[in-house]
Formats: sequence, structure tokens, C-alpha cells
Amino acid sequence: MTLYRNLFLIISIALCILATGCSSKNSEFFILNTAKFSNIQQHKACHNKIMVERVKIPGYIDKPEIVTRVNLNQLIQAEFHRWGESLSGNISEVITQNLSLQLTQDSILTYPRLTTSNINYYLTFKVNQFDVDSTGLSILKVSWSIYNHNRKLMMTRNPTYRSYAHNPNNYVDITSAMNENITELSSDVALHLKRLGCTR
Repeated sequence: MTLYRNLFLIISIALCILATGCSSKNSEFFILNTAKFSNIQQHKACHNKIMVERVKIPGYIDKPEIVTRVNLNQLIQAEFHRWGESLSGNISEVITQNLSLQLTQDSILTYPRLTTSNINYYLTFKVNQFDVDSTGLSILKVSWSIYNHNRKLMMTRNPTYRSYAHNPNNYVDITSAMNENITELSSDVALHLKRLGCTR
């Protein structure tokens, strides 16, 4: 009797393991991408060298899982929907590429670089909120600054960007809405850099 009971237990455990393995879900990975700009307004050829320093993000989104917001105080981490790379690094790289497309006469660099001499402007970004809520509303609250070659503060802005995910339950739509916010941020920064013009 004991033999049969042990055999039954072993078979039950094996079936449970197989069932769990068969029902497991593969994770999906997402990244933010460079925007496609049209009708870019040309500006004076300054050939500035602009350094984009690494974007600072809050701890609640500084993780592999994509975070969405239920309400003001409640967040959800997606178990199977993750960022394909460091979100901070991804944002920094996308901003750099977006600025390169809009400031075609300038050199846009991402910190750190081996060569940091002759930098005309430094850009810093501190993200305070970056998520999508249950209605599909994506909000990016960010503080960004421009410093001159001597690290003297030229300007600081604290904008809020909003866009909507068509389907708040679809992570392709969620990340696309977040991407739109980064595009708007990049365009604003590019506009202010154009107004500052050439330096030194």
C-alpha cells in the first residue's frame, strides 16, 4: 500500500510540474524608439557639440518590469512585459538620436564619452513621473536643464507631457504612448537649443 501511495505521489508531482511548464508564459520585451520627424526647420549652422547626460529616473520605474498606475498611490509591475534594456539608458539614447535628427548641424553626444572637450552645451534630465494609468493616459513629468560650456545654468524647464494609449491593456499601445512623450520632450529641447544658437 505504501508503495502505491508513494508512486501516486510521484506521478502527481510530475504531472503538476508538467502542467506548470506547459502553462508558463514567455516574457515580452519593449524599447523606446527614435521618432520620425518631418518638416524640420533648419537653423544656423553652429556645429555645436552637445552632451546629453544620463537621464535620472525615479526608483519605481528603474526596474525591468513595465510599471502602470492604478491610482495615485497604487502601481502594478507587469510580470511578463519588460523593458529590453535599462530604461534610463534607453531614454538617454532616444533623446540623443531625436536631437541629432532635428539639429543636423550639431554633434549630439551621450555621456559618458571618451572625448568631453570643447562641449558647448550640457543637457540634464530628471524624470519625476513616467507611466500609463488604467484609462491609457501616459504622463511624463520631467525637469530638464541646459548648461553652457562653463557649466553655468542657462535655463531649466519643468514640463508635463501627455498622450493616450489606444488600448490601455495592450503593451504595444502603452509603450507607443510613452514614446510619444519622449518625442515631444526632444522637440521642446531642440527648439530651445536652436534659439540659444551658437556659443563661444
